[in-house]
Amino acid sequence: MLDGVFSRRLKQKGFSVIAELSETKIPYVSNVIVGTRALFQHQPELAENILKALIESLAFILAPPNKPVVVHTIMKRLKIADSLVAEQGYRDLVQISDPKPYVSLEGLRNIQRLIKIQNPIVGNVKVEDLIDNRPLKKLEDSGFIQKTFSAYGMK
Repeated sequence: MLDGVFSRRLKQKGFSVIAELSETKIPYVSNVIVGTRALFQHQPELAENILKALIESLAFILAPPNKPVVVHTIMKRLKIADSLVAEQGYRDLVQISDPKPYVSLEGLRNIQRLIKIQNPIVGNVKVEDLIDNRPLKKLEDSGFIQKTFSAYGMK
């Protein structure tokens, strides 16, 4: 299973694609921040500022007027010459992006399930102990997420 641009390019080369991840209802994890518990306990403002930057970047990316800039950036940074491929990548990005990027427990369990095939010790990890959505919840409750998306003309 692959996503969007990758699966389309493989199909063009004659490969079979079983499914595109974004078109399934299989939970997965993207747009999350990973750090040690100690780091975020000792520097909570760091976690908050990183989340604010992530949310503002999502608002910028998802705001329709910014599409040309985002597509251009995708082409430049990923060294994609074909604007159609970059446009498809942009559509995929918009489709999978969540304005409130809470970590999905089920998505993390799916990743664990796949990784433990190669590294069985990963199966011993309690994934629910890895998730701390409190900093994001704080930003949501404060109205930061709504204000940020509103500033980019989105609801």
